[in-house]
Amino acid sequence: MTTAEQEKLLGNESFKKGNFEQALVHYNKAIELEPENAILYSNRSATYNELGKFWSSLEDARRTNKLSPKFVKGHLRCGAACANLGRFGEALEAFREALNIEPDNKSCLFFIIGYLCVQHFQQAQCGFEEASQKFFYDTDQIYRYAIRNPEIRDILCNSEIRALVQEAVQNPKVLLQMTNDQRIQVEKLIKIGILRFS
Repeated sequence: MTTAEQEKLLGNESFKKGNFEQALVHYNKAIELEPENAILYSNRSATYNELGKFWSSLEDARRTNKLSPKFVKGHLRCGAACANLGRFGEALEAFREALNIEPDNKSCLFFIIGYLCVQHFQQAQCGFEEASQKFFYDTDQIYRYAIRNPEIRDILCNSEIRALVQEAVQNPKVLLQMTNDQRIQVEKLIKIGILRFS
């Protein structure tokens, strides 16, 4: 008979290989063996998130927080699940809670910055309806890609790129003045659908 720790390690291996269904099987077994282990719920929350089962992810993240309120990953998982469910206010609160526990945690800072960027772009959009070409920010896409993709996360955390995109909301022609490096980064955001013209 395997132990909860062995099942967790097998789950971690499967997760790293992208075999999320198999990871889920192992985390379920581990939780059966150790139902009060916050890390196991956190790992299963991440797995549910990868499988697109965001309500289950949120439920496990909340269980993680209940079992271990100071465990930062539980709050991050809660925020990610809320963001994927479109509950951005709750996501922000979860990320702020994580930041209160670990003030230097870059993941927490990123998610808060990302959320504030979303708010800024939505407000800017409202006053830009008459423009012939509108630049807008896809709220759903930012969290889906940024949570999973470190390269996109780095681009969105780049203050130069954020400033450039914010300026482009009011004046799309500013994109013509980008440096080559900036253009490459902005094109990546456009290519995956985080930023779009309409």
